[in-house]
Amino acid sequence: MSHSNYLSEMREIPLQILIVEDEILVRQGIISGIEWAKHGIEIVGEAADGYSGLELVRTTKPDMVITDIKMPIMDGLEMIRHIRKELPDIKIMILSVREDFQSVQEALRLGVIDYVHKLTMSPEELLTAVLKIKSALTEPLTIPTDPPDPIVHEDDSMSEWLHGKTVPYWEQWITGNEWLLIGKIYVSSTSSASQLIKSMLHSKSASITRHMVMDKEDPSVYWILIKCMNRGIEPSIVHTALSSFLRKATGGGHSVSIGLSLPFQSSSEKSTAIHQAAAALEHKFYNGNGFVSIYTPRTLPQNNQPFITAISLKEYLVALETLEDDTALQKFHELFPSEADTSMGAQRIRDGIYRWQSTVLSLLNDWGGDMQDSLMNETPFDIITNLRTYPELLDWCLRLHTVVQEKLHHLKSVKHSSEIGKSISFIRDNFHKPLRVQDVAAEVNLSENYFSYMFTKCTGKTFVHFLHETRVEKAKELLRSCDSYWFTIGEQVGFENPKYFAKIFKRFTKLTPAQYKKSKVTI
Repeated sequence: MSHSNYLSEMREIPLQILIVEDEILVRQGIISGIEWAKHGIEIVGEAADGYSGLELVRTTKPDMVITDIKMPIMDGLEMIRHIRKELPDIKIMILSVREDFQSVQEALRLGVIDYVHKLTMSPEELLTAVLKIKSALTEPLTIPTDPPDPIVHEDDSMSEWLHGKTVPYWEQWITGNEWLLIGKIYVSSTSSASQLIKSMLHSKSASITRHMVMDKEDPSVYWILIKCMNRGIEPSIVHTALSSFLRKATGGGHSVSIGLSLPFQSSSEKSTAIHQAAAALEHKFYNGNGFVSIYTPRTLPQNNQPFITAISLKEYLVALETLEDDTALQKFHELFPSEADTSMGAQRIRDGIYRWQSTVLSLLNDWGGDMQDSLMNETPFDIITNLRTYPELLDWCLRLHTVVQEKLHHLKSVKHSSEIGKSISFIRDNFHKPLRVQDVAAEVNLSENYFSYMFTKCTGKTFVHFLHETRVEKAKELLRSCDSYWFTIGEQVGFENPKYFAKIFKRFTKLTPAQYKKSKVTI
């Protein structure tokens, strides 16, 4: 492949941009006011707030985001912080107004590459700013020599070399004059993993990678060695190339994650680079599969707090056991945030999840239930151990929470059906007295909310509907059999207000009490 063809192939990949702006006219003006495709630029999505924008960033993984600062739900600065944490190589441009000076300063501190005034910008000004960024992204592709076709090794020599054995062929790669990167790749599906990695190495979007070998210790793990020729090819450029490939190749049941080391150029640094690539790959635990991560030295102190505290777990269990579904779900999300704290070790998070599932299943067991029919003969411990990322663990835990909740509803409905029968007898014996749902619930030793839920489930009627129906039936009987005034009868069956009695009576019979008494009907 010639150098010129190599560069032209790389430039065929359009710069992918996401637009996040809450004002629809501004957003549509950016999208339709410029012929982006003519300049090798593709708009991959749009969002009206930071929260929706962040979700699109996670799914589309664009090269660049153009965003407003002040937006509903999640503002631009908060979205930028998340992007910097999860996908640090995405370039970000902000749209500002003059009053946003402090916010602009904060955005620049977060690594925003440029900003334009959205109230005064012209399409030409915006396009010029974007093309400047696009040009900076493609500048390092001026490689001094023709990049040869990638070499795929199926033996263990490179793996052995990476793990410390002296292999002359690989030793000659480290000359001290050229920069190298090491990448560690995880592929979720091993059946066609080798072919997938070969496709990546031969892809025009990733043709700067040079060598690959399967790690003999794990068929789902691969190593790549990237010769940079000089330090002009920064890890971010490799990151962009590999990310571009992943966007196009992660279908078909594959899920690929890549960890990259920092550049090195001596044998003494090889071991460090291997550890860096492995550490970068481990970051997929927090981000999920399908990401390319560059090693970043830890700057935050290790968080040694438990992932799930005893107090928060107790609050969750109380809500779960009392079948306060909305509260239980809220407490679940407090236990399991949508994003794991990267300063907390993956094993500490797993330990917290082991404890959570054990406690939840013990609660279910106390009520006479189990999960054998739902776990397909797998143990929860094995499932948690085999799930490699926090997003996968979060999804599984939410499904377990839902199943346990449903089972508890069923078990409690069976157990408490007799209490509902007692409550019905109590209502029929005491309907003429002032009755409140909390009084009847207390009579059968159930919480008010759970009693209301179980009463409706067992009778098909709410407590209030059943009480009114019971009182109206007794009132009909008295209206047919005695000469008392209708409002006196209303008081006898528990209605203190005559107007309210007449209203409820008509709702059930289509007649007022006076009309019913006069007609002597038997409905």
